[in-house]
Amino acid sequence: MRARLVPSRRLALLFILALGALLGVVLFAESARVPLRTPLVPRASRASPLSVPLDGRETRRASTLFRLELVAREPAELLAHEELHLFLESVPKGRALVAARLQLRGSDCALVATGREELTSQQPTVLRRSAECRPRDLPGPVALDLEVEVKGDGGVSLLAFVPATDTPAPLQITPSRTRPTPLDVRGAFVDYPATAPRIVLLNHMWRIAPGVGWLAGLVGLAIAIACAGCLVFPTRPATDSRFWPATVTILRGVAGAALFATSLTLLHAVLDPPLSGPDEPYHLLGFADLVKDEALAEDTIAWMGETHLWRIRQQPGERFRTIDVGQPYVVEDDQLRPTEVAMRSAILARTWRAVAPVVRGQPAPRALLALRILNGLVFALAVGAASALALALVAEPLPQWLVFPFLFVPSLPFFAMHVSETAILCSVYVLLGASLAVVSLDGPRAHWAGLPLGLATGLMLAGGRSPWPLTVLVSAILLGRVLLGPRGSRREIRDALVFWGGLGLGAAVFFLALDDAYRMMTETYAIYFTRFVPEGLRGLGLWLLAHPSVATSLVLCGATLEVVLGPLRTRLAARLEPDARRIVPLVANALAAAVILSLLGSLFFAYPQLPLQPLAAPERLGAVLRTMATMFRLTEPNFSLASSFWVGFGWLDTMPRPALQGLLTALVGLALAMRLRHIARYRQVRRFLWMLLVAAGAVAALVLYTLSTQDKVTALQGRYLIGWYLAVLAVIGGALVLDHRAPMDTGDPPGSEGSTRAAFLLVVAGAVHVYCLSFILKRYF
Repeated sequence: MRARLVPSRRLALLFILALGALLGVVLFAESARVPLRTPLVPRASRASPLSVPLDGRETRRASTLFRLELVAREPAELLAHEELHLFLESVPKGRALVAARLQLRGSDCALVATGREELTSQQPTVLRRSAECRPRDLPGPVALDLEVEVKGDGGVSLLAFVPATDTPAPLQITPSRTRPTPLDVRGAFVDYPATAPRIVLLNHMWRIAPGVGWLAGLVGLAIAIACAGCLVFPTRPATDSRFWPATVTILRGVAGAALFATSLTLLHAVLDPPLSGPDEPYHLLGFADLVKDEALAEDTIAWMGETHLWRIRQQPGERFRTIDVGQPYVVEDDQLRPTEVAMRSAILARTWRAVAPVVRGQPAPRALLALRILNGLVFALAVGAASALALALVAEPLPQWLVFPFLFVPSLPFFAMHVSETAILCSVYVLLGASLAVVSLDGPRAHWAGLPLGLATGLMLAGGRSPWPLTVLVSAILLGRVLLGPRGSRREIRDALVFWGGLGLGAAVFFLALDDAYRMMTETYAIYFTRFVPEGLRGLGLWLLAHPSVATSLVLCGATLEVVLGPLRTRLAARLEPDARRIVPLVANALAAAVILSLLGSLFFAYPQLPLQPLAAPERLGAVLRTMATMFRLTEPNFSLASSFWVGFGWLDTMPRPALQGLLTALVGLALAMRLRHIARYRQVRRFLWMLLVAAGAVAALVLYTLSTQDKVTALQGRYLIGWYLAVLAVIGGALVLDHRAPMDTGDPPGSEGSTRAAFLLVVAGAVHVYCLSFILKRYF
């Protein structure tokens, strides 16, 4: 057979450099021309709104020309602005505007508006100075003639207000016999402040150095790190003995994955505007409070005003402009207080106390950047550890790609570097997801995943209250281990001891990290904030929390049951395997088809949505389950359950268009379908059962998430569901490590599948991340 073209590392490096150059173009490009609106009538001076009809007459061009006399109290002010916005409406609605003109009587100067397809009061009519106008001092008042030409018959009105004060507006409607008093015209003066390169404005926000060299240097360093990861990361099948020895391959996989993750988190740490992470300023205040740094707290509050955080967040049309530099914007903020770090996360509190000597005494910008970079490095270590687990424990051709889901989610580097307990939890979730994926792939060395699974479980329970519902998913995996046992092992007792002993040893980190402050939080949360969770389940959790020895005995029980049930499993497997090998392919193929049909069906049908407003507990639970059952959709993603995770940048105020999310979910859906098809082709009954157990545990965890947030419905969204999503994505991502070629397809050159797959994944992940970083920069500057 003819050999396929295998993409080389040189092409991959060129691709990364091209993406870096594209990001550089966006970073050094001029900022957006953001309009600065000055209302003609301030809110305090407005009384009753009304519409004033214009006098009209027909023209020879099958249109109607309308006129109205206005007066400008200060004509120099009228000519000093770049644009004048007026609000006109037509009757009937939808008539086309041919042109509009505001003529200074006795002068060649006029403000002119071009035509548009529909004249509506929902959009202002924009008038700009003609070439004959020169800003100059003019004595007032000056009469003006407003002329509006529209297509067809009907009427046109100008929106105005009845004056509420004795101070006249800059532009008024002249009194007439039907209007004995002047009326204030509704509208605004609009100017466009000077622009600057985005990197310059971002540097002003950061307030670290007068020049932009440090910013450009860190971005260049991140691109160089990505190139290094590309050179190091192995792409050939790990089972290819003709390539590198296994130990070197593992080291290369760890280094490459960690370098890729470092590059992504460093780019987000530097390019995401400071304090743009959800509640990030309050968490920085929490850090200052934890380490007793009053100067840092005071500088943080002042810095919030300098970044114009209060004005920009939650308002997609706002930007940081050149006129904002050195002009703080401060409002009353009822949320302005430090977070209770020790009660929110025992792990985060210990981490921040450890790094306090390095950060204490630094100004707020340097402290924030240092904490962001620290979080990014911890995340990179977690991704490297996940790569080591995959290469060491997964017996498949391309185990290194088990880490791809952690490098693929656009928002994950953002969540993983921003200053809060979420960043630490993201790293823990990576370890948890990788462990679950290794177990679900059911290889001969899967029992060694017990230690990282226990460690991840203990760390996440000590890392915050949001991951606690995931214990149900972990419990489903442990139940599967008891029921299914190891795959074809001749040393069942040894494998059981290794798995359960490692699990108990790793989970013990929870009790080591537990302190009085965090214990108080868990008890308070269980009593007051999870009243919709079954009381027996809450009571069991609190009881186990107070009795570590009982938790240890549960581990021993699990190991014992796995060994005792061994003979029964063998008999049942021999009896049920023929039927199972016949039924599993049918069910797996049906599920794969359902995923594809779900994606296609979203183009024609409206799928369920979880509304933002509160619902009764049963109704809300049903809405959540229906919405997530149709998670594979190309259109109309749900804001809370989907968009806030995939593309929930900033304070959920920076989200790329739904088309990007449709692409991402389509890729995930296709990966799931491929894994199910692989199970069906090779009649892998045990792997199918593991997939069912993961699905059942994920649904149960989602139910607990829903019930535990019933009193605070906004908590069921993106950053609180990261652990759930990463666990599910890691298991689905197992499709990337498998060989999907037909059994007889042996004509490809050695390693060609690995190189082709690497090229495809690099193109997808690289393009997605650069697009999102560019989108963030365009959103804020």
